[in-house]
Amino acid sequence: MTSIEKLLVQGIRSFDPREASVIDFYSPLTLIVGQNGAGKTTIIECLKYTCTGEMPPNCSSGQAFIHDTKIAGESEVKAQIKLRFKNPIGKPIVASRSLSLIQKSNKKQEYKQIDASLQSYTGDGQKVSKSFRCSDMDKEIPDLMGVAKPILKHVIFCHQEDSNWPLSESSKLKLKFDEIFSAVKYTKALKSLKDKRKELTTLIKELKLRLETISANIEHCNRIRKELVKAEEIFSNGNKSLEDIKISIIEKQKTLSTIKIAESKIQELKNEITVLNARKLEMERVKNQLFNSLTEVYQNETDEELVFMQSEFNRECETMATAEKELIENSEVLLHQKEMINSQIKENSSHKGRLQSLISQQDSILSDRDKQMKELVTRYKMSDFIQLSLPYEKDIVIKFINEITQKFDALTSGISNYSKTNKQKLNAIQMKINQRRVDSNQFTLSSNQKRSTIALNSKKIESLDQEIQQHTNSIGEIDTLEKQIETSESQLSILQSDANLQEIQQSLDNLTAEKLEIEKDIQTLQSSIKLLNLQASSRTRLDIKRKEIQQNQQNINSQLPKQIIKSINIILPDEFNSPSSSSSSSSSSSSSSSSSSLDDDQFRYNIIQRVEPLLPLINKKGETFTTQLKELKEQFQSLQNQKNQIDAQLTSSNEPQLKKKRLELESYQKLIKSSNCLLESTFDNLDDGLTVISFENKINQMKQSLEKQEKSFIVLESEDILYKEYIEKANQDKECSLCKNEMNGSELKSFVHTLESHCNDIPNQLKTLRIEIDNAKNQLEKFNKLLPIIVKREEIIEKSIPELKETQQNLLEKQLQSNELVKKRQSQIESLESQLALYQQVRLVFQSIDQTKRSIQSIESEIQKEEQEIRKQSSDLRTIEEVEKDLDIQQQQLKTIEKEISNYTNKQKNDQIKIFEKERQLISMKNQLTTIKSASGIIDLLRDTKKELQSSNQQLQLDIEKLQHSIDDSNNDVKQLESEFQQLEVEVEKKMETYSKEKNTFSVRLDSINSLQSKIVDSSELSKQLNDIQEKTKELETNLQTLTQDYLIGQQHISTIQQNLSSKDITKRAISDNISFRQHKNNVEQIFRQITRKNELIKEMMQSQLDIDSNKLEQEINSLKSKFDQITGQTAILQSQINSNRQELSKPTYKNIEEINKDLLIKLQTTETIGKDLDKYYKALDKSLMKYHTLKMDEINRSIKEIWQTTYKGSDIDTIEIRSEESGTANKTINYRVVMIKGDVELDMRGRCSAGQKVLACLVIRLALAENFCSNCGILALDEPTSHLDRANIESFANSLLNIIESRKSQKGFQLIIITHDEEFVQYLSRGNYCDYYWRVTKNANQHSHLERKEIAEL
Repeated sequence: MTSIEKLLVQGIRSFDPREASVIDFYSPLTLIVGQNGAGKTTIIECLKYTCTGEMPPNCSSGQAFIHDTKIAGESEVKAQIKLRFKNPIGKPIVASRSLSLIQKSNKKQEYKQIDASLQSYTGDGQKVSKSFRCSDMDKEIPDLMGVAKPILKHVIFCHQEDSNWPLSESSKLKLKFDEIFSAVKYTKALKSLKDKRKELTTLIKELKLRLETISANIEHCNRIRKELVKAEEIFSNGNKSLEDIKISIIEKQKTLSTIKIAESKIQELKNEITVLNARKLEMERVKNQLFNSLTEVYQNETDEELVFMQSEFNRECETMATAEKELIENSEVLLHQKEMINSQIKENSSHKGRLQSLISQQDSILSDRDKQMKELVTRYKMSDFIQLSLPYEKDIVIKFINEITQKFDALTSGISNYSKTNKQKLNAIQMKINQRRVDSNQFTLSSNQKRSTIALNSKKIESLDQEIQQHTNSIGEIDTLEKQIETSESQLSILQSDANLQEIQQSLDNLTAEKLEIEKDIQTLQSSIKLLNLQASSRTRLDIKRKEIQQNQQNINSQLPKQIIKSINIILPDEFNSPSSSSSSSSSSSSSSSSSSLDDDQFRYNIIQRVEPLLPLINKKGETFTTQLKELKEQFQSLQNQKNQIDAQLTSSNEPQLKKKRLELESYQKLIKSSNCLLESTFDNLDDGLTVISFENKINQMKQSLEKQEKSFIVLESEDILYKEYIEKANQDKECSLCKNEMNGSELKSFVHTLESHCNDIPNQLKTLRIEIDNAKNQLEKFNKLLPIIVKREEIIEKSIPELKETQQNLLEKQLQSNELVKKRQSQIESLESQLALYQQVRLVFQSIDQTKRSIQSIESEIQKEEQEIRKQSSDLRTIEEVEKDLDIQQQQLKTIEKEISNYTNKQKNDQIKIFEKERQLISMKNQLTTIKSASGIIDLLRDTKKELQSSNQQLQLDIEKLQHSIDDSNNDVKQLESEFQQLEVEVEKKMETYSKEKNTFSVRLDSINSLQSKIVDSSELSKQLNDIQEKTKELETNLQTLTQDYLIGQQHISTIQQNLSSKDITKRAISDNISFRQHKNNVEQIFRQITRKNELIKEMMQSQLDIDSNKLEQEINSLKSKFDQITGQTAILQSQINSNRQELSKPTYKNIEEINKDLLIKLQTTETIGKDLDKYYKALDKSLMKYHTLKMDEINRSIKEIWQTTYKGSDIDTIEIRSEESGTANKTINYRVVMIKGDVELDMRGRCSAGQKVLACLVIRLALAENFCSNCGILALDEPTSHLDRANIESFANSLLNIIESRKSQKGFQLIIITHDEEFVQYLSRGNYCDYYWRVTKNANQHSHLERKEIAEL
């Protein structure tokens, strides 16, 4: 059994945080005694916290559990609890927990769990220590102690505040009992079993539905696979033919591409020639223009020489430009220097003004300084300076400042020394005052203590007087007590004779013998249940197999609903009709054939019996259906192929071509729209008038107008040259160049004027003509680009689109015809498929019935084998339920016998209690008699103590009077010292005020003299600085004049360079014009050579391409492409069919569908068996829980009854019991309540009992719970168990505890820990001689709890 040995407490509640307190726990009884507030309950709290980790109630999350930091006077208090205990094996273990409480700056306290560890010993005796997290430690210790955590919390180490929990509210009581019984986890287990069963039922339904869908999917999957094989064969043949066509198309396209490339090259060359011709014409025109514009022709010089001349001119121009740049930069520098000199002149003038103002201020500063110095000399009577005349010299001023600063320092030091000495005097007086006050306080304290002792002594004297009076009165009661003793002795002898204890004992022996026989029978029944449980697996297999047979039979019936029966009648009408129905069928119509057939149950039976012979017949009919369906599908496939070909032609060839042409047309229209402004200006109506012929005519017109404009341009250029020559000749020769007539001055002037005016207009005319020619060329170029677009557009509108629309119309008509044929065949196939589906449904039903019949036969053979094996193992063929019924009967008999035994024991106990009570009364009367007889000696003793107390009071009164005289003397001294202190303080303050004023004035005057002295400067130095500034300004002005002259010279040089550059530009231009003329001439010759070379290439290419016909090749390629498109359309349709079939098969619904079907069947059967097993487990667990609960509650109530009847001395309650009742809700829960019984009447104890009854009932329940639940742990701690109990119940409770100790003292590890302040209760417990020592808890001078072991005999 688990037992606790030692507990160490440090820094918890009122226990000292610096010194550890240790308590030893004895077996079987440990007593802890102390006054209220001494710290007894802290021991229980420490035990509970160490074992469970649970904090006491109302300790503000651990902060109030640790010794307070404010009381300790520290920022952090560390606490520790150590518990040494032995586990049920006897192995010693030490559990320790360390805590701390930290005082934060924000007046908050922080609680911490520092460490938690367990220390144990190995077999060799070595220490093994292991540290834990606190939560892990809370789980570990209850396991080591061999008792559940709720028992430790609510029973063993129950806190004083929570000790009345058995009579708390029903909800709280239920929580506590559920924790004690560990009922929560079992109810959760039951709930989870129930929920699991629900899940399984839903799963079974889902599995059945999935099986139905999977069987339909398997049929669909097989049908798709057949279609896929056929489509793949056709697809492979189509791909082969496509490859052959593709090869021939590629070969022909290669030859055609070579021809096309050659044609395109020829066209490109032609286009290039036209472009080159145009360029040649343009360049010739430009060349002529350049030649005409030349001012000077350099014929003798080569091209290289001209280039050299140009480079030389450029170099000269560059040198002149650089020189110009340098001159400009220099002029800028000169300007900057001028600005700098001007700014310096301004600065010098301002500085000059400042110096002049300083010279004027020096006299006023000197007069102020000397005046202030004179005042200080006269104030402080400085003899050295009184005779001196004003103004003072510099040396005298410095000497004066040094002396005055020394005087100021001496003044400050004197003031500080004076304040220090006076402060010391004041402090000495204050110390004396404080000392006198302390003395007076001590005198008052001692006098108060003596007055309190006088009051206590007087109270003791009064109590002694009362005791003396009582003892004198009791001496006269001796005769009455002797008579009462005689009567009680006679009553005791009568009770002993009436008890018949021997007869009760004999009947108890008989009943125990019967009880033993029944227990043997129960053991045999339990062993047989164990044997049956071993065979349970085989028996459950038998049950499952029998249920499987039933289920299979139900499945067969469920597989034949009315719809399937109808379909069987349709497929096999001759097989299941009776002869009477066949004779009546001729007279009745076909619609009433079902009424003449057999009823449904008989029909089902016939079908089940004839399944095997009918299966081949159904298979034959199915084959006929499939062959018919196959033929129809082949016809449907051929029609579908035809339809697909037409669709392919529409989609692949016709529609794309038509779309392509429309897109081309749209693109051409967009191009035309983009040049809309150009066309609108030339054509009135774009929609009707824009044809190829009109467009070509317009281009020709534009070409003619362009040629005219170019001719007029050339004529104008030549006119300009001629007129200029005519003017020169007229001026030279004074005659007309054409008519050779001489002209006088006025005629010449008019002639030259007319020619010059005409020449002046020619450049403007040329410019306008040039713009018109350029615009015309641009327009012509744009029209040339648009011409091929308009040609192609006209071809698409008039030829390509109408042809394509005609072919599309023909194809659509064919498509309609093929669609009608396909729909007809499809309806025929659907009707046949519906018939085939009916057949397949019936065939599947017959196959499944056949399979289930075979499985039933195999299961029956397995059942026979299992029954033989069970018979071999045991002859008892009873089921577990039958054996359990016998066990319940035996247990009920056992309960009745136990009730009789309890009645006899109760009677025996009651008789024994009465005898014991009478004996106790007799003993108490005898004790009273002896005390009364010895009362005379006691009275003398009491009177002596009274005299002693009175004398001590007189002495104390004299001491108080002396103390009062000394208090008065000390108070008078304090008053005298305080008056001295105040006088001295006032004098010091006045003097310090005058000193400080003097010091302030002194410092102000000194600072002003220093500042004035710093401002004084020598006048000679200032005049010297002024002369320097004037000389500098003169130098700067001369420099400024020279800079302005240099700047003007630079500007003249820049203007000459610019003039030279402008004159050289004319010659440079003439050279460059000559170079450009020669370049244009060379370019024209080069273009001519290119044109001749390209014409030769065209002739060669035309001769090589004459043999091959490109149009024929294009026709062959188009025919092959159409054939290729047809086959690709067919293969595309086949490919889509194959892909759709493959996609269908690759769906997760068809992947491993057969295996999934098999797995689902297995899963369904296993889940059904699991569900049945779960039902059994649920019932078994529920039954066993209820049985355990009732048995345990009976045991608890039995022990409650025993303890109550031996403890409670009242006659209003016979016994108390804990009632457990099931709630009527769907989720079974157990509610608890404590009842009190008197006779046959039961009442709820909560709210009806007194405080004492409540306390006693709770203690009794805790004792009973400890007795029943603590098999491995015999510890029980009771904190203040006698609160609210009267003397009689306290004594009887002590006797019942002694009886419990007596009955359990033989058990190893039994420990009862009692904490109380009632010393009389401790005396009652000491009668049993179960402990030699007890622990007294007191508080020391520091108000810390202190533990002290004392002998029990001292009480």
